[in-house]
Amino acid sequence: MKNIIFVSLLFVLLLTQVCIACNNPSPSTPNIVEVQTNQTFQNTNDTSELKISKESNLTTKKEGLIHESNEPTNKGVEGNNSNVDLIENDRKIIVKEEIDNKSVLEEKNKKEIPPSVSNKKALKNQMKQFLEKNKEKLVEAEVQKEKLVDDNIEDKPIEIETKLEKPKTPKPKSIEKLSHELLNSILQTYVSDQGVVNYAGLKKNASTLEEYIKLLENNPIADEWSRNEKLAYWINAYNAFTLKLIIDHYPLKSIIDLEGGKPWDKQWIQLNGKSLSLNNIENDIIRPDFQEPRIHFAVNCAAKSCPPLLNQAWTAENMETNLAKQSRKFINNANYNSIKKSSIEISKIFEWYAEDFGDLPKFLNQFLEVSIESTVSINYKEYDWSLNGL
Repeated sequence: MKNIIFVSLLFVLLLTQVCIACNNPSPSTPNIVEVQTNQTFQNTNDTSELKISKESNLTTKKEGLIHESNEPTNKGVEGNNSNVDLIENDRKIIVKEEIDNKSVLEEKNKKEIPPSVSNKKALKNQMKQFLEKNKEKLVEAEVQKEKLVDDNIEDKPIEIETKLEKPKTPKPKSIEKLSHELLNSILQTYVSDQGVVNYAGLKKNASTLEEYIKLLENNPIADEWSRNEKLAYWINAYNAFTLKLIIDHYPLKSIIDLEGGKPWDKQWIQLNGKSLSLNNIENDIIRPDFQEPRIHFAVNCAAKSCPPLLNQAWTAENMETNLAKQSRKFINNANYNSIKKSSIEISKIFEWYAEDFGDLPKFLNQFLEVSIESTVSINYKEYDWSLNGL
């Protein structure tokens, strides 16, 4: 019973001491709330000084409490634990102060200094500016495209590839708009059904032939033209320039009287951006590009032994019909070829261009009225270079 009373008195005494300590803090212990207030408002713009001040106060607080704990006391172990708890509480308060003050500073900085633009936002703005700039260029290019109108093609805009920098050069006109009617009217007027040419009359109307040749020069072959459109262009060009060559030197007895007997080698023709000869057209373009042996009955060399000049212009539409007709007409004409079942005497054209005709008896049988044997004896006639006209 005495022990219980003694313990109770001791507990009351310790509780009294703790209350006194709380109500009357040691003069060496700073007021935490006051320190917090002073630190917060004095060092708002200087984070480093605030941190140093806090550390200094924390050290002072700890030293004061440690000094107090070293003084003689009757608190014992429980008193020491109380001091440790106070130090830990103070540390937590100061840490909280630091966090709160840091939040205050960050909030203030957000108001005073606008946040930097992120890379994503910057990229988005750059893309927007780029598209706006290109949009203006595209609109400008479209306006230029609409202004490029070809007056010779039914006022339709020329097809061009639009770029941001500048539009491309217009493509060549289509063969559909390149009429061979001028040449057709010349041939109908000055060439007979048998291919005899009135060079004297044609020379008086040379301007029409010049106009057609100018049309060829101004309308080069385009990639999109069909095979027969291209072939018609070259056959008509060969015949038109041969006519011009004769009337430019008319009166004339033979074409071989020109250029030392080699008028076909002179490069005086301007077509497709090149200087060409008659031989260039026939042997470097028509023969290798079209692989058509019947063209030898379409192009005319202005000589009596040459296959007769057709008195109409060649077109893509009449190409096949006229090739067959001219081949049959020339091969079966006794003035050019003498055909018998066992022997034939034919034009030197079949000798000069033998590689184009291949198996000659087989080729001739496609057009002959009477077929010849495969072992037929073949001879060639002398070629008459006299002018094929009046």
